[in-house]
Amino acid sequence: MTLTYPRIVAVGDRAMTVELGGSMDAETVARVRALDLRLRERALEGVQETVPTYASLLVVYERSRISFTELEARLGELCRDLSGDTATGQRIEVPTVYNGEDLDEVAGACGLSRDDVIA
Repeated sequence: MTLTYPRIVAVGDRAMTVELGGSMDAETVARVRALDLRLRERALEGVQETVPTYASLLVVYERSRISFTELEARLGELCRDLSGDTATGQRIEVPTVYNGEDLDEVAGACGLSRDDVIA
């Protein structure tokens, strides 16, 4: 069986998933991020939250403000000519202090030295 993308699937009664590919390749990830950006820019009434994954976008919505059918149609439109060329990520740096509390355990589990884990 061959799947065609995008594929929109209900997830419970308040969410749907827009599947944009069947693998975790860079092109699919970029299309997911581009769709997420398009959806946020359009600010569709009733859309409460989006959760991007490697190959799909989960869209949580309020049924009293937009129906599944209407949202499905709008998402289908937003998927047209979807390109990940302009979708860029955001780098987030998290300051970290290594005090040795569990450093030996992590190093042992990974087969690395303490210095390698820190690097």
